[in-house]
Amino acid sequence: MKRIVFLFAIMVAFMPSDARPKKKKKAVKKAIPVQVVTKSTSIETNTMRMCESSNSQPTWFLANPVGFKFPANFQAPASYRLLTVIDSSFMNFLIGIPYEQSKCTMMLPVYINQTVQCHEFQITRVETMDSALQAKYPKLMSFKARTASNGLNAARIDCDETAVKISITFDGKQYFVTPVNFNKKTYYACYAKDDVNFVKERFER
Repeated sequence: MKRIVFLFAIMVAFMPSDARPKKKKKAVKKAIPVQVVTKSTSIETNTMRMCESSNSQPTWFLANPVGFKFPANFQAPASYRLLTVIDSSFMNFLIGIPYEQSKCTMMLPVYINQTVQCHEFQITRVETMDSALQAKYPKLMSFKARTASNGLNAARIDCDETAVKISITFDGKQYFVTPVNFNKKTYYACYAKDDVNFVKERFER
């Protein structure tokens, strides 16, 4: 047996290289590339905290949603800024404001000279329905507000089940903070009534 093995080894040694039996190569496992998962860029960029207050009022944020468009049925202003706020917290804050005269204050954004300015208003809840109806619809609320330094600077705030509408008179001019929906999110458009898109021609008056 040993002789046969020896003779076979000699034969293999004198064989051409391409005729020799080939050794089985070990399978080399290829490295599987690791997929790096990154968070997608948000469609909204909160650039700055606005109108912060010392009380429990939620903070407003400047917003810049990519591709933003006003709803088709909304008369869009030429100049405006968008804000966001945590709606649930904002609604809870408003629900806690009493009907009677109190020391409750609220910071409101006012779009003056193409800049969002924050002004503090003293706010009081206004009765708009009887107690039974109010209990059935707790989020239907109205408020009036005035600045401490000038009673002519006033605001009207109305709430429905989803958002808040604000109309402000400041230094003799009128401003709005109006909720608009975009990509299933509520934004608040701040703009002035004398915006060029709203100025009427003389023959329209």
